[in-house]
This record gives sequence, C-alpha cells and structure tokens, in this order.
Amino acid sequence: MGKESWLDKIDRKVCFKIDSRYAEAAQLGKTFNPSSSAIMVGLFTIKKLIGLGKLFLAKQETRKTQYSPQINFNHSYFSQKHSSTNFDLLIKQGQTVDFSISEKPTVDIVLYATKPTFSLIAKSLTALYKNQWNKTQKIALILISPQSDHLTQIRQNFIGVNIITLHSINELTSCINKTVNGLNGEFFAIQEVGVVFRKGNIETLVSEMKTNASYGAITGKILSKSGLLLEAGTYLDKEYAIHPNGRHQLPYRPKYHFIREIETLSNSFTFLRRLVFDHVGGLNEKYQSLSYALADLSHKTKKSGHHSIYHPLIELVKLSEYNVDHDSAKDIEKLSEHHPKLELIEERTTEETYTRRFLPEKKLLFIDIFLPEYDKDSGSLRAYHLLKMLKQLGYHIIFVPRKGEIFEPYYTEFLKMGIEILYGYPDRKGMEAELKKLLYEIDIAWICRPQLNKEFEWIFKINPKIKWVYDTIDLHYIRLGREAILYESKKLKKKADKFHSLELSIAKKADITITVTEEEAQILHEQGAKRTEVVSNVHEALQSHEVPAFNSRKGLLFIGSYDHPPNIDAVVWLIEEIMPLVWQKEKIPVTLLGSKPTEKVKSLASGLVKVPGFIQDVSPYFLNHKLFVAPLRYGAGMKGKIGQSLSYQLPIITSQVGAEGIGLQDGENVLIAETKEQFAEKILKTYNDESLWNHLTTNSSRVLGPYRPEIIRRELKALLSNI
Repeated sequence: MGKESWLDKIDRKVCFKIDSRYAEAAQLGKTFNPSSSAIMVGLFTIKKLIGLGKLFLAKQETRKTQYSPQINFNHSYFSQKHSSTNFDLLIKQGQTVDFSISEKPTVDIVLYATKPTFSLIAKSLTALYKNQWNKTQKIALILISPQSDHLTQIRQNFIGVNIITLHSINELTSCINKTVNGLNGEFFAIQEVGVVFRKGNIETLVSEMKTNASYGAITGKILSKSGLLLEAGTYLDKEYAIHPNGRHQLPYRPKYHFIREIETLSNSFTFLRRLVFDHVGGLNEKYQSLSYALADLSHKTKKSGHHSIYHPLIELVKLSEYNVDHDSAKDIEKLSEHHPKLELIEERTTEETYTRRFLPEKKLLFIDIFLPEYDKDSGSLRAYHLLKMLKQLGYHIIFVPRKGEIFEPYYTEFLKMGIEILYGYPDRKGMEAELKKLLYEIDIAWICRPQLNKEFEWIFKINPKIKWVYDTIDLHYIRLGREAILYESKKLKKKADKFHSLELSIAKKADITITVTEEEAQILHEQGAKRTEVVSNVHEALQSHEVPAFNSRKGLLFIGSYDHPPNIDAVVWLIEEIMPLVWQKEKIPVTLLGSKPTEKVKSLASGLVKVPGFIQDVSPYFLNHKLFVAPLRYGAGMKGKIGQSLSYQLPIITSQVGAEGIGLQDGENVLIAETKEQFAEKILKTYNDESLWNHLTTNSSRVLGPYRPEIIRRELKALLSNI
C-alpha cells in the first residue's frame, strides 16, 4: 500500500475539522449547519477544490497512491454517511427470504424489538441475510406487543425465523434465557432489531472467539446513522449507573479503537460463548432491564475465568433512535449487592479512567518508526517477537509509530493482539496530543533507534517516573563508520561521529540500553553507558526431517530489505563482481529476495538473476536453494538474514561483518570470506561438495539454542523486573 499524496493529507485534515464541528454540535444537541460561519464555508470550499484536484490528477494518470491507513478516517460530513437509505433493503412484492438451516447451527442469533415495526424488522433481517447469514446460523426473533398486520407481513416474507411474541418488556430477560436454552449453537448473539453490521460480521466474531479461549463475550462499536459514536462499550460509574462510552464523539479516535476488557455488555449487540453463559446460569431474571442483566452476566463471566471484551473491529450501525435503559434503583441495588467487591474508586471520575481501569496494571510505551512489518525486515521481526513476549508478560502496550502511519495487514494483526496503537488522527500532531494524555499511566518507555530517543525525550520531562529503555537495534555509528572506510568518505565519517556522540549521550541517560549482541553491549559499557543489556534476535530451527536434501536443491539465495544500504551494496558486489568469477566455471542461478528493491537492484536481474521483490512466504526459497550468500561489507549488530538462514539449516557463506554477534565458527556452521575471489571459491566448492554441505547443515541447527523465544522471554522478564 502506498503513502498518502499531499492532496490526501490536506483532505484528511479538512475532513477532520468538519467532522469535529459536526460532533461538537451533536454533543450540544444542536443541528449542524455547514454554512453557519465563514470558517465552515471555507472548509467546504477547500474540500470541493481538493476533489477537483484529485479528479484532475486521476485524469492525468499521475495519481498512483492510496491512503496509507486502511481504516477510513475520511468521513466528511457525517449526516450523509449512514443514512437509512444505505440499508433500504425492503423486500420486493412477492419476494421472500429463507432463513432455513441445512445443518446443525454453529451460531444462534436472538433478535429482539421493544417497539417492533415491519419496516425496521425487514431492514434488520434482510441486512442480516445479505451481510452475514449462512445456513449454519439459526434466527430467533422476540417481539414485544407487535401489531398483528406487521406480524403477518414478517411471517409471509421471512421463512425459517422462530418468532416469539411478548406482552411486556419485563418478560424480555426470561424470554432470552428460554430461547437460548432451546438453541444448540456453540455461540450466540443478542442483537437489537435496527442494529446492523457495518464492519466485521458473525464469522469475524466466531474466529475471534476460537482464537481467544478466554473470551466469554464480545461487544462492538455502535454508530448512529450519522456516523458518530453511540457507544464504544459501556461502563459503570461509582454509583453503579451504566453509561455509554464516547457518545457523540468521532468514532476513529485511537482511544476508541483498541481491544480492552469491559465490565458491562451492550444491549444493542453482544456475542456470547454458550458454554460460559450456561456455566454462570445465564441472565439473572430478577433484573428489570436487559442492560443490568447483561452487566451482571459480565461480572459472572469474569468470575468464571473468562473476559468480556470490547472489540472495535466489530462495527454496527443503529438505524433507530438510541435509547439507554433507564437506571432502575432496584437494579442498581441488586448489582451492588451481587458484586460488592467491584473496584469502583471514587476519584476515578472521568470517562477515560472508568473505561481504562481493567487494562493490565503494567503499561509499556513502545516507539518505533512504524508498526513492525515482520515479514519484510529482521528489525521488524525482532520487534514483533518482543511485542508478543511483552503481552505474554502481562504488559498493556501502547505503540506509537513515529509518523503516525499505519499499514495493513499489520495494523489489524497488532490490534487483535490487544495492542493500543496511537496512529495519526488526524495527523502526527494529534497523535502526540493523545500520547500526552496517557503519559502519567505509563511505567516503561521502550524507544527504538537513537533518532527516536532524541525526538521523544520530552516524554521523560513530562513524567520523570517513566523508566527509559533505549533499544539501539544496532550501533549506528559502527555501521556508518565501516561504510565510511569502505567508500573512503569524509562525509560518512562525519555522520558516524555525530551518531557516536548521540548514541553515547542517550546510553548515559537511559535506565537501560539494549543491544542485540554482547559485543556491542560491552562497547557501550566501556564508554560509560548507564546500564547495558542484550536482547537478541529471536529464531527457531526447523526440524531436520523438514530439510530437503542436497541433490534436490538449486541456486544461491540472498534476502534483505533494500531500503537498508548495506543490503544494496552486498547484492551489487555479489552480482557485478563475485558471480562473474563463479559463472566462468558454472552457471549457478541467484535469487535476490526482499522488499523495496531499488532501481539499481532491479537492474541486476538477468537470465541467471531473479529479483522477485517482496514475497510473504519465503519458506520455499530457503528450502529449495542450495546456499545462502551474504557478502556484507559493512553493517552492525546481529544480522537477521543469517539467523533466518540458520533456522532453515541452509548453509551460509558470508563475511565477518555478516557473521558477527551470533557465535558462528568458520568451517563449522558458516563459511567466512572477505574478498570476491574467496567468495567465488567457497561458493563453487560448497555448491558441489555434498559432504561439506551436510556438515554445515547439521551444525546450523545447533547455533540457535540461545535465541529461542522461550529463552529470550525469560531474559526479558528478568531484565524488566529489575529496572
């Protein structure tokens, strides 16, 4: 996915200003008027001009980029966003919808309507059928005092729906219990008529439940027809009253867009695990309102060892008016009696503190250039493993990508891991504003790379209690210094000296400085770093029976991200100087894998050289090539490509720079070469010597023991417990 164009960025900011004014009007109970002020007229004028500009660029075929975030932050005047005409799915005369099931249901859907009308019921059922229904979902419809003609129309137009009628809303809770008892699905939904899916669906919910065995119930984000929030979950205040979170706010602010545990469930839509529901005794029928019965159910679910979850990827729109159940004094009294140990601390008076109070106690801020694109470069893969381990160690993680950009599929994957991501909304300035609000709840700030540590040093001035972890990734000054020597560049030498000063300055301030190798940790320690620790790359070896034999393989392999200069230098040297010596004797093919190949790298392609670019699943390449060749002439730290090749037990020929930091021994588990002649000689020998190849393969798997995930996680836990 490409980056935003300059027009996209302006458009996003203009839309945000318009939407903010619309939300402010809704919060005050006023009608939004686009021509209410010169500012608003100007904003709409700018938006029209931007639209014309985009159209012109499109016609010129010069616009080739899309928005970087897949989440659409660009609403621009919400009142037109989710009008009921978008869900005008009424049945044509004589047409029916068949909800009959063909096999045992996996999911049951219990729809209910307190003020049923045929129009709203028809829209709900038809949207359900078109957007999410399959033949393994059984539908029950509970109607309170429906008109007889409406009931007749429903039965005529919708086949296979189990319709239940009630005389009073007071019967609703007990009716839901009885209805669920008569159903057989592994999961079920309680869904109000008039609430329809906008993003996500029942299959999404089933997948999340099956992936997360601790989830007992899930509720989603509920929007109004205008597109503003009705609720991003609900919460209890200190008086046990239920409130919607974020009502009349813009729905895609980061604080409404991460998975978190909740203590109350939505009466608009809640998805439940049947076994947990049965285990805790279902809904307590002594409550007068469904909202309080669901709040009681949520707390019983937690006592059973399961969690009630707010999931922002589940997004629904309420087509009818939003009505919160009136708080009943009897319901409040019952809830306080049934759950007297709720941690309702009186000084927690803001919406944010109520809704965030079930987050893990330990909170860690993680800052890097962007969300880890773990299948594109080794630094991102290491960060991906670290984030997973930190979650396993019980931390709530707040991730800040430097520019606020988010890219798919990585954003959604990290969101599903439970990571709170402060993306740019509407821009980086907005991201920093959101971060400032959270600084006083953060315990540790883990900041990658020296530039970002300098850039975000201000957070420690706002909250000096935050522990500072500086993750070097590699020592930049060593990498730049080696490059300066290779190219005899005074400019690069000056740049290396500046980075040396910066890196050492940060290492003397930070509570812990992290390196990926023991050698770099020792260097910083000797230069006066406050405290150094090693958190290396994470690798696991494949089982030997998965490794194809010598004779079934062909060709040489290299992998690397080509926005990293050492990789470009390595492949240019390999193809232009090393391989011609090899090809004089044997036409061995070469594959240059990796993301973001430059024009120079692409130009290396030929009959013997393939440059496929980014490949998500690289396993076939590592399993089918005969040798991995990495003629790195400069760099620093542990090279992920070397560990990756070791994990596949693919014999490696590399330089001392490539082999450093991982404990390799020339001739045992790697072959070291420094000149083009040495590389050519070792390539030809190993490519044709099965005995040597088997020797290197066998020994490769023995190197990675210290880099297994469970080892690194144990070391990480010890490190952070002593900060």
